[in-house]
Amino acid sequence: MNKLYIFLFGAIITLSSAHPAYRKEFDKIINSNDCLKTCMSNLTIFDEEISLMKNPNLQRYFGKINKICEIISFTRHCIDGCGIESNPFALESLNVICLAENREKVEKISEGLATKKVEIYPICAGYCGDYDAVFEEVHQLTQKITENELKESSKVNPIIEKTNQACGIFKCFTQCNVDTVKNQCDKSAADDLQTILQSVFDAQFRDLQKLNLVETMPKTVPSECNYMYDPTVIFGSPQQVDPPQDILPKLQLELLLKQLKLVDHQEELINRENQKMDLEMSFLSQKQQLQKKQHQLNFEEQQHRFAFQ
Repeated sequence: MNKLYIFLFGAIITLSSAHPAYRKEFDKIINSNDCLKTCMSNLTIFDEEISLMKNPNLQRYFGKINKICEIISFTRHCIDGCGIESNPFALESLNVICLAENREKVEKISEGLATKKVEIYPICAGYCGDYDAVFEEVHQLTQKITENELKESSKVNPIIEKTNQACGIFKCFTQCNVDTVKNQCDKSAADDLQTILQSVFDAQFRDLQKLNLVETMPKTVPSECNYMYDPTVIFGSPQQVDPPQDILPKLQLELLLKQLKLVDHQEELINRENQKMDLEMSFLSQKQQLQKKQHQLNFEEQQHRFAFQ
C-alpha cells in the first residue's frame, strides 16, 4: 500500500460520513488489502455504528458499550499488525468513549434511564427527524454511485443534500439527547452526557489537527456537518461571565494605569526624538559657524596677499 493510501486510510475514516467520494475511497482501500479486510470483518457483522460522531441513538449505543470498546480495541491492535502507519482505530475521537472516566459516566446514565423505562430515540426522532432512515438513504445512494459518476454534480448533489440533512438531524439529536436525559433523570446525568459528547467533539478536532484537515473540512463537507470540525457548534463555547460590580473600579483603575504608562512611554519616545533633533540642529549650527569662520579666514588671507603684491 503506497504512502498516499496510508495517509488516506487514517484521514478518510474521519471524513467518510461527510462526502460520498471519501466513502468510496474508504471501501476501495479496505478491499485492496487482505489484512485490513480481515481486521474490519467484526464491523461488518456488528449491528451498531461504533463512532459516536455518527450514532445519535445513545441509549442503544450505551447498552452495547462493552462490545463496542472490545471491537475498537481488537481492530486497533489488528490493524497495527498490518503495517499501516496511520491506524484509524487509533484516532482519539474513536477511543475517548472507552476511557475509564467516560465509561463510569455511561454506566451511571444507563442505570438512570433503566429506572425510567423510556426510549429516547423515538422522542428525539419525532422532534428532529429519523436519523437512521436518512442515513440509510445516504448509504444506498452512495452504494449506487460509480467512481466515474463522482465527477458529475447531478449524481453527487442528491447525496450531499441528504448528508446535509442527516448532519442537521444529528445536531438536533445531540442536544435533544441531553435535554431528554435531564428531563427523565436529572441535571447531573445530563451534564455527564454533555461532557462525554463534548469530549468526543474535542477529540475529533485534535485528530483533524494531527491530520492537517482542519482547513480542508469546511471546503469539503456540507454546511450542517460543521460540528465535524468545529467542537463548539452544538453546545457552544462557555459564555464569558461579567465581572462582579465591586471589582469593576479596580479593573478600570488597572486599565487607566496601563494607559498612563503607555502615554508616559510615548512622551519619553517623543522627548528622545526631540533631544536627537536638538543635537542634530546644534551640530548643523556649529558646522555652519565653522564653515563661516573658515570662509572668513580664507577671505582675510586673500586680502593679505593682495596687500603685499
